[in-house]
Amino acid sequence: MKTRDVQTSEIFDIIQQHIREYLVMLRNRENLSVAQLSEKAGLDENVLADIESGRAEVTIESLLKILDFYKKISV
Repeated sequence: MKTRDVQTSEIFDIIQQHIREYLVMLRNRENLSVAQLSEKAGLDENVLADIESGRAEVTIESLLKILDFYKKISV
């Protein structure tokens, strides 16, 4: 059972890293600073900075706020 927990944790970490890299790529593509994106997406600037740096996990709520912002500007 413990092996599965370790594997699940490793998979979760890999997914988190890929999401972080994707979010940074999107922000850079739009030439936005962390402060600009956090304001536009309705997130605390420190939360976004912590997500991007890996100090905090990406929550579904935060991810949806960010992706909703990008959806609005791509229309």
